[in-house]
Amino acid sequence: MRNLQFALKASGSTLALVAATYFPTAAVAQDQAADNSVEQVVVTGTSIRGATAPVGSNLITLGQQDIQNTAPVTVTEALANVPAITGMNNSGRGQNGNGGAGASVYIHEIGASAQNSTLVLMDGHRLPVAGSGNGNPVTDPNLIPEPMLQRVEVLADGSSSVYGSDAVSGVVNFITRKEFNGVELHYQGQAEDGTALGQFFSVLTGQNWDHGGFVAAYTYSFEDNIKDTTHWQTDPLLQPQRAIKAGDVGTNGGTTSFGTFNCDPATLQPGGSGNIYYSAAAAAGVSNTAANAPQSNNCYAGSGGNWAATDYLPSETRQNAMIKFNEQLGSSVTFEADAVWETKRTVGRISRGSLTATAFGSGSQANPFYALPAGYTGTATKETIRYDFDALLGPGATTAYGDDELMGDADLTWNINDDWSVDFLASGGRSDSFDGQTNGTVNQGLALLALNGTNQTSGSLTTSSIAGINGVVTNLPLTTANALDVWNPAATNRTSPAVLASLVAPNSNSNLNHGVDSYEQFRAIVNGTLFTTAAGAVKIAGGLERYNSQLYNYILTATNIGPTSKSAGFSAFNFGRTITSEFLEADIPVVSPDMDIPLVRKLEFDLSARHDGYNDVGQTTNPKVSLNWDVVDGFRLRSSWSTSFVAVALEHDILNGQVSNASVTSGT
Repeated sequence: MRNLQFALKASGSTLALVAATYFPTAAVAQDQAADNSVEQVVVTGTSIRGATAPVGSNLITLGQQDIQNTAPVTVTEALANVPAITGMNNSGRGQNGNGGAGASVYIHEIGASAQNSTLVLMDGHRLPVAGSGNGNPVTDPNLIPEPMLQRVEVLADGSSSVYGSDAVSGVVNFITRKEFNGVELHYQGQAEDGTALGQFFSVLTGQNWDHGGFVAAYTYSFEDNIKDTTHWQTDPLLQPQRAIKAGDVGTNGGTTSFGTFNCDPATLQPGGSGNIYYSAAAAAGVSNTAANAPQSNNCYAGSGGNWAATDYLPSETRQNAMIKFNEQLGSSVTFEADAVWETKRTVGRISRGSLTATAFGSGSQANPFYALPAGYTGTATKETIRYDFDALLGPGATTAYGDDELMGDADLTWNINDDWSVDFLASGGRSDSFDGQTNGTVNQGLALLALNGTNQTSGSLTTSSIAGINGVVTNLPLTTANALDVWNPAATNRTSPAVLASLVAPNSNSNLNHGVDSYEQFRAIVNGTLFTTAAGAVKIAGGLERYNSQLYNYILTATNIGPTSKSAGFSAFNFGRTITSEFLEADIPVVSPDMDIPLVRKLEFDLSARHDGYNDVGQTTNPKVSLNWDVVDGFRLRSSWSTSFVAVALEHDILNGQVSNASVTSGT
């Protein structure tokens, strides 16, 4: 990995240009003065305003310098070295997540399943989830532009008593900047395997005034297919080139065979059994074993499934923007608001597809291009063909993932006096995501119709092997105008242009999983001191919350009867959930240093409880008891007991075919 970074920053009268070239990492000089006034008001894991850390738990905090040292392109890359964070996809790079979300954060790998058990927050409130159903919608913190990060707080402890569902294994809270003065430009380039280049650009700006200010950021990142000019070809690096580098290609020195009998021209098995001939020109056949599968460039699909025509890493484009505003309204009221926007697209090349089926040389289903192997001495009137379309059709098949997210929130804080305050939050967001959107792959049904005149791999005219379809579709008789030629190589193939075009026409074999997730959150919290004892102030925080979430999920699946535009299976789901919550927390000091008690320099308890009422999964109450015992200065014992829970994912019933919490539309 090689990095190239430039940063240009203007703050007041300060102007600095920093360049670091061809080092594994490159730190960019930062002016911290603009951020010194950022105040830590509420920490992760507690609702008590002014607390420096949650009682009974270890709060891991990554500050600005920690974040800068990783030179992250996305916010989750800043967490790569946090021990509590495991099983995390960073910024895509071939792992696109559900709905193109591209990142998911798990504490101790708990919840990486149908229900997420790590709660991801921004400034103490929830973010939109991205997911297209049939899986686990996840919160993608890469929604936040990286320059907006002030710090990250990770609490690896159950926190349902404070935050409700999803906080079983803990909380990751991304704290964004509140103040910045000036303009900062940043450019970063990354090269892998010689010539590939990923690019990242960002701008951060802000301005303070007497009673408020704003800060805003925009980022653009692009990661292209990795190039390789030393193996096979100069096209984007494909899976076989990576396999060759690893010495993993059967007859080329490795131990694993990636050979396949799906080739161009087709391999032939007369009568559908016995030896397989490499082509119609082959003088002899070979037994049907993996060791005999051709290891040549015209046999693409591979035992791993179309790896030879598939990008090792897809290309990815991401844009983010965020603006944050605050204003002091009089002497006791503060208003803050922010808005975040992201768009992401990931596109990777895939195989056009392959075909294994029966072709006929005589009768009503005879293919005019039918040929028996030159070395075959029998009289078979049918044969099994194994064919790959990549050479004939060339590149052009892709799979795409994407996500568009938008969220905003407004927060009004009323400081009743020096001790008591009331905070009102309104937040809402929407994620429009899709995954599995395939284009340019061959429709199997149309290919079969052109090969043997039916939509059946066996060529049966009476029995359908397609689930849910009773009849057999036919395309007879086969002529040179409507038939598929798999016996001649791509250079001399005789399939008509019209047939070739129909196999991969737009919407001929499309699949799509599209989801729209949205939420609205309303919360009110009261904070203050209940009374004061000899050990200190007993502080409490309590409040009410209402959280509404919705998911619309549309699934389109090609049926292989005909073009997706005319024949496809689809399902549409509308899910909804409403949660009403009440919560209370008390911080109770028992012993203070002033009491001068041996081996108990300080003792502090925190009691919290939360009740959540779900309109679909019922009621739950979760308490937590925590303590900090400072035996002597520098030696602290922590302890906590709690119950936590995670509600089933909103769309979980799709997986088992029982959709009880949604309206459903389906058909073909």
